[in-house]
Amino acid sequence: MTGSEPPLRRNRDFVILWAGETCSEAGTAMSALVFPLLGYVITGSPAAAGAVASVEVVGRVLVRFVSGALVDRWSRRQVLVIANVVAAVAFAIGALASFSGWLRLPVLLAVALVAGTAEAFIQPASTAALRTIVSKEQLPVAIARMQTRGHIAQLVGPPLGGALFAVSHGLPLAVDAATYAVFALACISLSTPMRAAMGTTGRVWADARAGFSFVWKHRTVRAILTWGGLFNFATGFFFVALTLRLLLAGVHPAAIGFVQAAGAVAGLVGSFAAAPLVRRMPTGVLTIATTLLIALVTAPTAFTTNPWVVGALLASGVFLMPAVNSGIGGYLTAITPDGMQARTFAAGGILALGFAIAAPTVGGAALGWFGGTATLLAGALLIALTIAPLVVRRDVVRLGRPEQWDEARAEVA
Repeated sequence: MTGSEPPLRRNRDFVILWAGETCSEAGTAMSALVFPLLGYVITGSPAAAGAVASVEVVGRVLVRFVSGALVDRWSRRQVLVIANVVAAVAFAIGALASFSGWLRLPVLLAVALVAGTAEAFIQPASTAALRTIVSKEQLPVAIARMQTRGHIAQLVGPPLGGALFAVSHGLPLAVDAATYAVFALACISLSTPMRAAMGTTGRVWADARAGFSFVWKHRTVRAILTWGGLFNFATGFFFVALTLRLLLAGVHPAAIGFVQAAGAVAGLVGSFAAAPLVRRMPTGVLTIATTLLIALVTAPTAFTTNPWVVGALLASGVFLMPAVNSGIGGYLTAITPDGMQARTFAAGGILALGFAIAAPTVGGAALGWFGGTATLLAGALLIALTIAPLVVRRDVVRLGRPEQWDEARAEVA
């Protein structure tokens, strides 16, 4: 940051975007906990419970084939407002269905699908908007602050969602509808110009392919996003299996929420250390070391259903993740041209989330077939194995600090 640039806390639009996303993500964190719980209550099947979470990921991933190209053609502010309103309406319908007693699995699946579809527009639009709102030099710090936002949401959302679920199954859905509405109102008040980054000429599919081409041809990016896809599958498998195992063991939903909150506390603390860590530690080494640490601390959860022990173990593994996300997110944002931000983010999201579509369903099914101990040990092993695409590439292992990222801009296969 240069002397002429104000600190982020004085950047009005950054503060608005941060606050709006924090509110919305708290609601999303509630839904991530409540979707499989609702699915299990409705069907009594762990596999069906996992399928609800999988459908939400399906919406996030499949729509990204075109959402990035469309976001680059449209005003990012308008995209954020409309997508948040759509998600708010979907959750409101789900809440009303639950309150009135006619919530069934197809309705819940439809709500999850619409929510995932909305997120497929919200996430690339928000990331592209961040690049517009803050300078390139401030990106690592801005992304670290956004990591803080995410962990605050994880700290508040799951315990609140579990507590609300215990009062009324539809109450978390109603609150999530309100959080999306708040984010939509926040986006209306943004003042930074966010016109379309590209013209409306040409075909959407051709524009979308340009984003995939950029991601695929850049070898370092391709390896990182492949790791991200495998890591998201492994952690999605693990956390859905863990949540359902605790539920089947009789742990109160609020206590299950506090398990996730323990990880959020560690992540929140880690987010304050993220920017210094990114500046001092090579991003490639940091990513590999953190992945192995998470695998190491998740394995013991296979042998206990004590929520306090499980929460403490997860917290010890989450501390470094904000630095990893800040390093990778800052690197990808810094090397991507502004006119391709949303398309590249959407294409990268497909690679990073594509494997995760099946994770909740597979995790729930594995729990039913093999039991909690074997399933959670398998999840820890899967997390460890995700480092494979990173360690086989020297350019990733050597990926350095922010001042060295410009050297990678021209590295294209």
